[in-house]
Amino acid sequence: MATFISAPSARTDTICDWPMFRGGYEHKGVAADECSPDFENIELLWTFNSKASFESSPIVVSNKIFQCSFDHLVRCLNLDDGSLIWQYKAFGSIFSTPFYDDGKIYFGDWFGLVYCLDATNGEKIWTRQLDGEIHSSPIVIGEKIYFGCDDNFIYCLDKNSGETIWRFQTGYRVKSSPTIKDGKIYIGSGDRMFYCLDAATGAQIWVFECEGSVTTSCALAYDNVYFGSWDHKVYCLTQNEGKLVWTFETLSNIESSPAVDAGYVYIGSNDYNLYCIDAMTGKQKWVFTALDQKIVSSPALCKSKVLVGS
Repeated sequence: MATFISAPSARTDTICDWPMFRGGYEHKGVAADECSPDFENIELLWTFNSKASFESSPIVVSNKIFQCSFDHLVRCLNLDDGSLIWQYKAFGSIFSTPFYDDGKIYFGDWFGLVYCLDATNGEKIWTRQLDGEIHSSPIVIGEKIYFGCDDNFIYCLDKNSGETIWRFQTGYRVKSSPTIKDGKIYIGSGDRMFYCLDAATGAQIWVFECEGSVTTSCALAYDNVYFGSWDHKVYCLTQNEGKLVWTFETLSNIESSPAVDAGYVYIGSNDYNLYCIDAMTGKQKWVFTALDQKIVSSPALCKSKVLVGS
């Protein structure tokens, strides 16, 4: 059983929208200070019982919450009171976080279907069948949608029709979610490689080999790329060339995606720890240990606070 929980915040206009996984295209996981709740006076406003687990993160746009779950449902809720506005039943369980763009939401499911829905009423606009599960959360920019698939490919589709523009083959399943900046796609794969691709053509710009699978999404900051791997390490590479700047070793594999702000990287590990690491040097500043629980969720930052589930 799962519930959504809301707490009062200072702003409800579009500056506080969170339309995609990790909030923005560079996946830093940072919310504007204006959107911060009163951390000294948190209170429960409402809950919504989805009656199913979820791996997908919610997105928030124009005072609405969009959430996908294991019961095949995508729900649109009113942010103020948690009331259901609409729901749509997909063919399979949904792991990916939806992306909102221009009145539409995009996501993939366990059966390899990619969906485009009308965000106003949940009506299907198009679907596209692929040959593997989709755990990767899409990003949409311009007329293109980008994501990874368990058929080992990274895809670029036309956002209006779902037709393939290009696809890039990796050596194993792609559960990582893409990040984009300056016409380049950054994404990891289960083949232990981390890729930088040309967003227009899908051509490989550079590739870096890790010692374990990469299923996390990266964050882009300070001209660097930050991500975790199943080899227990946090990596920092240069954005332009993919050169190694530093690594930081945790005690277990990493499924959490990093948040980056004010010179620090925040990331969870399956060793039950949340780490704060200097973004320039890779040195640990502090560590927080959860109570016998892995930290698979990805931290979010707001007003000098770190929020993370375990």
